[in-house]
Amino acid sequence: MVVGKIKARTRISAATILRKVKNLPSLSANDTMFLFYRYKYTVELEEVYKGNRQEKVVEIFTGAGGGDCGIDFLVGSTYIIYARLQHTFAANLSDKQLDISPFLTTDICTRTIKKNATELADLRKAAPH
Repeated sequence: MVVGKIKARTRISAATILRKVKNLPSLSANDTMFLFYRYKYTVELEEVYKGNRQEKVVEIFTGAGGGDCGIDFLVGSTYIIYARLQHTFAANLSDKQLDISPFLTTDICTRTIKKNATELADLRKAAPH
């Protein structure tokens, strides 16, 4: 859980994430249709409530929207972000779950929201830092 300002957005394909996978299984034509795009956001941290308190900038991944539960962050705006560290990538790849380098991710099913006084007060009650 962090409060941070969105500094940049980069569109990447899930295939880019998978390039780092060791022993990547062969993918069928059906598998490749699930290698959709994601966004990588660079976030300048203002406050950290859970996680590495030493970092000043982090990258957070989310879907591109349109049914994949991605969040469309506005560059320049500040958000309260509820992210989790993900160690696997599952994209209906022939029912395979692939181990990858850990990355932070968030989606619309979290409480992630533009910074506001009400949510900030709730966060500070739940996870004082």
